[in-house]
Amino acid sequence: MAAKRGAQDASISSAFLAVADAFEEYEDALYESYEEFLPLSVVEESDDDDPYDEDSQGEPVTT
Repeated sequence: MAAKRGAQDASISSAFLAVADAFEEYEDALYESYEEFLPLSVVEESDDDDPYDEDSQGEPVTT
């Protein structure tokens, strides 16, 4: 049985940071080689903005 992990799990946070770092390194290499940018960006959010935070009250907020 697989264990359910939340956003606060250290391995989830570590994996997110690893992917974000790899993305930034790839984007830098792409620009250096071809002067091109990816049409994406890594968004940094504060913990207060998480609509699925288990500690928050009520339904997720949509904007």
